[in-house]
Amino acid sequence: LKSQSVRVWLLMARFACRSVLRLLPVAVSSVALVQGPCKKFATHARCDDASEIAALRRRLSKLEDDNVALLDTVQALTGKLEQTTTIYRIVITGGPCAGKTTAMAELKERLENVGWRVFLVPEAATILFHHGARFADFSANGEAGIVSFQAHLAQLQMRIEDTMHEMAAASGDKSVLLIDRGVMDGKAYCPSLSSWALVLDRIGGTEAQVRDRRYDAVIHLVSAAVGAEEHYSLEQCGGGESSRFESLEEARVLDERTCQAWVGHEHLNIIDNCTNFTRKIQRAVNRVCKVLGEPVPGYRLRKFRLPHMSVDEVVARARGAGIQNCRVFLCDTTYVSPSSRVRMRCDPDHHGASYYMQEFVEISGKPRRQREQLITSQVYLQRMKEANANGYQTLHKQLVVFKYGGDVYEANIFKEMLILEVEAESLDSNIVIPPFLGEGALEVTNDSMYSTKRFAGIGTEPQVPSER
Repeated sequence: LKSQSVRVWLLMARFACRSVLRLLPVAVSSVALVQGPCKKFATHARCDDASEIAALRRRLSKLEDDNVALLDTVQALTGKLEQTTTIYRIVITGGPCAGKTTAMAELKERLENVGWRVFLVPEAATILFHHGARFADFSANGEAGIVSFQAHLAQLQMRIEDTMHEMAAASGDKSVLLIDRGVMDGKAYCPSLSSWALVLDRIGGTEAQVRDRRYDAVIHLVSAAVGAEEHYSLEQCGGGESSRFESLEEARVLDERTCQAWVGHEHLNIIDNCTNFTRKIQRAVNRVCKVLGEPVPGYRLRKFRLPHMSVDEVVARARGAGIQNCRVFLCDTTYVSPSSRVRMRCDPDHHGASYYMQEFVEISGKPRRQREQLITSQVYLQRMKEANANGYQTLHKQLVVFKYGGDVYEANIFKEMLILEVEAESLDSNIVIPPFLGEGALEVTNDSMYSTKRFAGIGTEPQVPSER
């Protein structure tokens, strides 16, 4: 079957499975009624006709067996399609007057030109506000009203995203969903962490699910109110209707709250106002292209070796410097082949795990990440079996993720050392090492001794360089 035919068949099979599962309890209860002492009829079988009862039981049993087999087939084919269909979810977020509308339009054109099917997912809040809804109707009821509004908003946002994802899957094309604000944006509008926890409870999710598992990358465009104040405006780009009302100071606060809401995501990219607007949009486009594996000159993951310290010490130092939002994770990296690896990242209590597949290509004799995508736990376990069969071992480390200045830093803590990582636009970009991490930082970006592949020890014992 061609992929399109398989997709149509899968949709029909899912519907058939659900229909059968709904009917089975009714049929089973009918059999029970037939067995009763009464002289009633059920499913057209008489109480005194044991042969018809036995025949009905056989038909039900076969129907159930066939349905289980069909479900197994659907699950197997769905797994194959997930591996062959490339669909990315990328959030475009930021503070007021940051350039989201312009960035999404530029991204759509650029990505379609290089062969991507682009789906623009609208912001749920804008849909509501432009069609009669008012936040004040809920906020007038205090925190409970805000929780109710944000829960409705999150549910609508997820429904729209999931529907667009289904559309992308049905197309059979390599696709990217450009999402105008994601679910985590709602956290910035909650008056307290407890109210956000209530929102998560209402939608039946966890922060790891709505932040890490739903999206492949997050692009945070910094508001013009931060560093480009002369360009801050309440008008929508292109003359469209705008729901923007924040003052400069309110916009600055909201921008920071929005960015902090996403701290902890594996690929949070902050695009500030250090360049003119045209260059800012181009930087955002380049970051998205990098996530998708499209060629982008210059962008590098910069690495710095620092004296070893524990997770608790890094967090304590960061908080002492006024950084309260430090996210701590456990991270396992396992090579499946010399050019691909899987990663698992979870909370310190081993909850909220997210799984990633990364593929690499050789450029000038050095591996460069070509593609990275979220995968399911089932796919991860299958890849781990392959890795074990090939003799590859797992590298364990702890991560402390925090925002300092205009960048997101990851402190990678191994048994005997600490490697600080930060995304940079070039090898020449000025990287500021947070002073609370101490002195003695040594850049090791191009030192193969500090590569993940060497740390993982392909086919050998993992090798982590000692302090020197």
